[in-house]
Amino acid sequence: MPKRERLIALLMLVALASSIPHVTTAQEAKLWASKSSVTIDEGIELNLFWSDVGCPEYHVVFLRTYPNGTTLRIPAEGYGEALGAPGVSGIKLRFDGEKVGRHAFRYELYCGTSHLTTSNEVQVVVSKGFSSLELRVRPERVLRGEEVELSGLVTPKLRGRLTLEVISPSGSRRQIELAFDGNFSHRIALNESGSWRFRASWEGNDEYSGASSDWVSAYVEVSPLRVEVMTDPPGLRVYVDGRAYDGGGEFSWVEGSSHNLSVEPLIT
Repeated sequence: MPKRERLIALLMLVALASSIPHVTTAQEAKLWASKSSVTIDEGIELNLFWSDVGCPEYHVVFLRTYPNGTTLRIPAEGYGEALGAPGVSGIKLRFDGEKVGRHAFRYELYCGTSHLTTSNEVQVVVSKGFSSLELRVRPERVLRGEEVELSGLVTPKLRGRLTLEVISPSGSRRQIELAFDGNFSHRIALNESGSWRFRASWEGNDEYSGASSDWVSAYVEVSPLRVEVMTDPPGLRVYVDGRAYDGGGEFSWVEGSSHNLSVEPLIT
């Protein structure tokens, strides 16, 4: 080949080589997590950084491995949105916790559709989230035999089953199982006078820990009894608790209370 043609061919190869981005090394594509352990509510924040090789459009494909071993490609198809070179602080991305357990992340870096490199792997442990349970009783004072309503809320709004614990004034206990969908309510008749106590609890599920409410109480007042005292023959003087009543009368007494009654003897 003449020297001139060899020189032209060499220049063409140099020009072609300069148009191809430099393939970065794995150490130049970095990935790290803001926290190594999070609750399912917090989510996972990842930080990306790679060395700029002059590519006009970068693309990042994430590979996420779940606790059960399943690996998910993000995006499922294609290469996602075009990105510019990361700044000094890199790029932040956020992922939902989704499942309790250990999650592994890495990303593949592309220039257009040309694979440049794959990052290091980062592992983040997702633990159960916290829940809370609120319980209310209305009304707080009733007469014996009347009903109260127990209602409440599980936060965050979840579905499941809970247990209502009921303690009567005499100390007897019973449990009531209820389904809930965020909110719940239940009516119960109170047939014993005195202070009743109530508490709600649930055991949690695969994603959230259980919780118990504070104790709440309702007071059952004794219903007054209406008593009518009459005499035969009518008009006799009656003494009730030391007070005289001609011909008797009507009285309102508390159930279980004691009273003294006497009648003046009839003089014939």
